[in-house]
Amino acid sequence: MMPDTMQALLVTELGKVILAERPVPRIDDASILVKVHFSGVSVGTEMLQGTGKLPKPLPFIPGYQAAGEVVSVGAGVKGFAVGEAVAFFCRAGSHARYASTTPELVHRLRGLDAAQLASLFVQPSVGANALNLASVGTGDTVLVVGQGLIGQMTAQLARLRGAFVAASDVVPSRLALARAHCADWVLDARDGTIAEQVAQRFAQGFDVVIETSGAAAVIEDALRCATYGGRFAFVAYHPGALPLPFDIAHRRELRTFFPFFIGKPPVRDGVLRLLESGVLALEPLISHAVPFTRAAELYQSLFTSARSDVNGMTIDWRAA
Repeated sequence: MMPDTMQALLVTELGKVILAERPVPRIDDASILVKVHFSGVSVGTEMLQGTGKLPKPLPFIPGYQAAGEVVSVGAGVKGFAVGEAVAFFCRAGSHARYASTTPELVHRLRGLDAAQLASLFVQPSVGANALNLASVGTGDTVLVVGQGLIGQMTAQLARLRGAFVAASDVVPSRLALARAHCADWVLDARDGTIAEQVAQRFAQGFDVVIETSGAAAVIEDALRCATYGGRFAFVAYHPGALPLPFDIAHRRELRTFFPFFIGKPPVRDGVLRLLESGVLALEPLISHAVPFTRAAELYQSLFTSARSDVNGMTIDWRAA
């Protein structure tokens, strides 16, 4: 029998999150209800939402990605059944014991053994969508600027396509993870501009540059790393206006791409197959795997400078 209430994270005011009891979502004929086993934290986006830079009405349940078991299916939904293991995207908050979503955002899993990894499927899906748009293939040289989880996953996926991959960041822990799991060459942006470091090894620049840092200050430096006629993808979200060094892109005749969301359903299905098979090395990138009872305490760090210590974070709701 479905309970009336559930445990959930709740952003009660900007910069403050608590663990609270909330009503279990009620679904309509076009929706699906999932009992969440693991939810995955998107550090950058959820920080922006929790601090009001991406406004949401308060209070709200944060999060948008999770994996678990279907427990209820709307009368108009075809193709899904109670008991199926799924990963899903939702707009109503995923950091809770139950979450509702719509079928076009739900993807079947072979089982729940890989549910923790699948709960972070959005980050590699964002990367895969960008790589598809930029037509990255075998033999390309690719620079991924920024080594948060999206950047790390993008770098791994580019290497799986046969590209030579470089990655840059300023956070020592992320640089170490990139060296161990993601890139062929890692640049520490604290050692000088990325463009100066790139010129020492790739005088003509990279075929593809993918910006995932979300730091507007690095855009000009990143553009200078692209070769003439190269490709540049703006993957990170930049709230508000973004100054574009037009002359650099113009003189290099760059092709630019602005990937949005997480790609079409086949892209997400492909990423989930890679996660379930272990081809994508996501597990060593998860820095915080926490039970729901400790989730509020650690989630609070997203609203402080301590978020730099959080690489990948998952919340275990199975005992809730």
